[in-house]
Amino acid sequence: MKTSDHKHQAHIFLEKARTLEERTRLQKLLQQCFGSDPASTDGNHARRLPNTINWKYESHPVVRVIREIKDRETPEQLIAKLEKEKKRKFVYDNAKQYAKVVIDGDVKEKIQRQLTIIAVILFSNLIQL
Repeated sequence: MKTSDHKHQAHIFLEKARTLEERTRLQKLLQQCFGSDPASTDGNHARRLPNTINWKYESHPVVRVIREIKDRETPEQLIAKLEKEKKRKFVYDNAKQYAKVVIDGDVKEKIQRQLTIIAVILFSNLIQL
């Protein structure tokens, strides 16, 4: 959903009722993976409806559906996928940081990429993705 210029919301339709804790956990994972607004991680956070006016902004944009994905993933499958992606991102970010520490100064980018790949393999083995 596009709620205003440069602002979006993802709506995930649930096949059955979920507890507040389950919804909050999913919201937090989505926020961490996509870098969305951390203030919207509460499982009861209000969502905007399509074709309604967003009165929060002076221009009063109309909320629009910009993309619909029908892949039938359950929230459990989505949570597992997001948690795995979060681990991968952690491994990559730490490996990249490790490569920067090992390399001092003006070393070629190719060497840094190779060290990053090696560090990703090492960190991946450590946390067993």
